[in-house]
Amino acid sequence: MRGIGGCFFLGVGGGAGRLWMIAVGAIAMQELQTGINMVLGSWSGSAFASNFVWGVLLIAVLGFSTWLSHRKRDHRTKEVEEALDAESSFYDHLSKSEP
Repeated sequence: MRGIGGCFFLGVGGGAGRLWMIAVGAIAMQELQTGINMVLGSWSGSAFASNFVWGVLLIAVLGFSTWLSHRKRDHRTKEVEEALDAESSFYDHLSKSEP
């Protein structure tokens, strides 16, 4: 589960990742694990709680990643539609001005 979460958390989704993002993500994941271990200490249910926290984190990161990709796609779609509208109005103007 951490391997899958690591891929999204580290910025390696879709076959494209930057080396510095992977390094920062790996350090952040280690810091989170250390923090979880420090908070839970020697509690008997710490293994379950640790896995639960990582699961919640994975779901949150996947949701955020999906939201960002949809937002980026919608922005690109809007730009393309505006460009097509501008192009069609240009050609409409040309066709009206010809005798």
